Amino acid sequence: GEEQISLKADEILGKAEKEILVFISENDIANFYHSGFLDRLEKASKKGVTVQLLTNYSPKTCFFVEKTKLKKTKYSRLNSDELPTFIMADNEQLLLLIRKENGKKKVAALWTNYDAFIKALKILFTELWNNDA
Repeated sequence: GEEQISLKADEILGKAEKEILVFISENDIANFYHSGFLDRLEKASKKGVTVQLLTNYSPKTCFFVEKTKLKKTKYSRLNSDELPTFIMADNEQLLLLIRKENGKKKVAALWTNYDAFIKALKILFTELWNNDA
């Protein structure tokens, strides 16, 4: 459920030493804000971890992004239904949120340290960061 996902996200964040890449969909941003995860991202960035936050553009996401003091945030033109929320740390860990019913209903999260999967989402994130936002 939401709480276990939040705990795993915090664990990944706590182990990150160099870089955290986060794509948060509109459906998930409120939960990550209220769980304190966005505040912890901000703290990690102050400790020298490079934090990049990418989200789709909407009034809801703008509201939550403006509440954070993260320096590296961008908005993607991608429709939020098209891409699931994911968190990647140091090219070593990935947490992917899986939803049903066009993103309205959370089913589970997948954690992996599988290199090929992480590389694929890193390339996607980088492309969205550089070209879309």
